Amino acid sequence: MTLVLPSGVPGHLELFDQTKIHFNVPVAAVLPLLIFTCLTFLEMARVIIVAIFKKKDGAWIFGLGSLSPFILTFVLGDSVARAGYTINWRIGLLAGILAPLFSMSVYLARNFSRTHRKLETEVLERQLLEAENTRKTEELEEARKLQVSMLPQNAPQLPNLNIAFEMRTATEVGGDYYDYNLTDDGQLILAIGDATGHGTNAGLVVSAVKSLFKTSTPEAGNLETLERISQGVKSMNLKRLYMAMTLVRFNQNTLEFAGAGMPPALIYRADENRVEEVLLEGMPLGGVIGAERQEASFELQSGDTVLLMSDGLPEMLNLENEMLDYPRTKAAFEEVADQSPKTIIDRIFKVSTLWADGEPQADDITLVVIKVK
Repeated sequence: MTLVLPSGVPGHLELFDQTKIHFNVPVAAVLPLLIFTCLTFLEMARVIIVAIFKKKDGAWIFGLGSLSPFILTFVLGDSVARAGYTINWRIGLLAGILAPLFSMSVYLARNFSRTHRKLETEVLERQLLEAENTRKTEELEEARKLQVSMLPQNAPQLPNLNIAFEMRTATEVGGDYYDYNLTDDGQLILAIGDATGHGTNAGLVVSAVKSLFKTSTPEAGNLETLERISQGVKSMNLKRLYMAMTLVRFNQNTLEFAGAGMPPALIYRADENRVEEVLLEGMPLGGVIGAERQEASFELQSGDTVLLMSDGLPEMLNLENEMLDYPRTKAAFEEVADQSPKTIIDRIFKVSTLWADGEPQADDITLVVIKVK
């Protein structure tokens, strides 16, 4: 290696000082370094080109900065040399170091700006989403209030019957339904129903069924009333929305019972201290026109109690994903069947709450209890 210190040699561009360094190194020793440098350059170029084609954000900025030392060293250096000038090695080294740093700072500044704009957009979207959720919540609450207002708030007061009912919804708008009509001759016609699913669609079915039930002819039988309601629901073209329903008619101490896809009714016989399970088969309302449904008649005595329910009670799940099921429901009713209707409902709901043990209620639950005085 020979150190040469030229002074004012024409044809040279000398910056900072006049130092020139010449290396007399065998080609065999420099060739592997050149090959490694070229391969490194090609690999970096390949990665950057792939990133650019895949539209990676800021790839071209980062790529330009990464390749700039090679570009400055070989391309710019060669151009300057062809013009008859040389660049001081300190300038080349400085440019090689600063170029990637400059490109990185540009990339980071650009990325920071985009991130800031993205955060502002996300905050705005979140605010709009919160406003939309608030609006929907208020609308659902109004719909829930409307549905609850359509249900009877007080049980009918009859000389021979003691009645209580309660509904607990799984969502803001439930799909369960209960109602009653009183005829001029003192007969009680009581309905309990369960629309497909729950929520606003089920609430729509409930509204339609209530209108059809309240305008039904009191003199019509249970099966005739069910068929009329079924035709009305089907004519609304609600597609896969149906209503399961049980109708009971009390005439003195005679119970006439008709079912359309509801869970079995439970009848407590006070004189025998036992619970009788009554299941009447039938298609839900809104399906096949003229579908067959079963009807039965029972004589009740003083102290006898009838429990009508939607399937939300026996199908309630606990933390182990086990259902309360009908045998446990029947046993829970049997333990308190000699109590007042209100007490029976409170105790059964307490059993369901203990069974769920914190598991959220997945379906609406409606209980109707009728006790013969």
